[in-house]
Amino acid sequence: FGSIPFYRAAIQQDPQFALAWARLGTVYSNTGEDVRGREAYDKAYQLRDRASEREQFYIDAHYFTARGDLARAREVYDLWHKTYSHDFVPVHNLGTIYEEDGDLELALQAFRDASRLDPRDPLTRASIAEVLMSLGRMKDARTVAEAELKDLGESPPPRLMLYILDFVTGNRADMSEQLRHLQNTTDDLDRTAVDFEIALCEGRFAAVQAALPSFIQQAETQGRVE
Repeated sequence: FGSIPFYRAAIQQDPQFALAWARLGTVYSNTGEDVRGREAYDKAYQLRDRASEREQFYIDAHYFTARGDLARAREVYDLWHKTYSHDFVPVHNLGTIYEEDGDLELALQAFRDASRLDPRDPLTRASIAEVLMSLGRMKDARTVAEAELKDLGESPPPRLMLYILDFVTGNRADMSEQLRHLQNTTDDLDRTAVDFEIALCEGRFAAVQAALPSFIQQAETQGRVE
């Protein structure tokens, strides 16, 4: 999320840097700024001829996804995977489309296939754990998150997943342990967002309202919102 200034700097140096526009669109989309995301993807798509073949796959797939044309996006990901069979990205992103469509079992299979292509990629493991949690398979989701910590080393994202799982399963003691690992990390702001959701579920609206200005200031400092 803090990569927005870097992509903007790259675009300022080269306004026709197609992939930088596409990456910027992805960051905006991931932070909920869908309008800005679509605008960046539109610009990338206009400049796609200046990109490599693999970069064009990335640009096209995200452009169609942002416009809601998931069928076209799936076609691009399928062709991308056939062209670069060892690339986990199109397989993983197919999983995200299945997930958006509500096909969680297909999404889970795609994420697992992507993880087999690149066992050391943390994103695929996080996606597997998230889908398992959505399927109500909390124990399996915990196993995936704990395995990521064991295999790839200490990292905030699996700790955040365990933090959420501990809340869902009523394990407040272990939430404190996850909190200890998350404090002062890149994902601490996301942990605060989870705490807001917990507080809202518990009816603690005044607490959220009081803490929100500080949260927004932190998000602005990290370049997540403007």
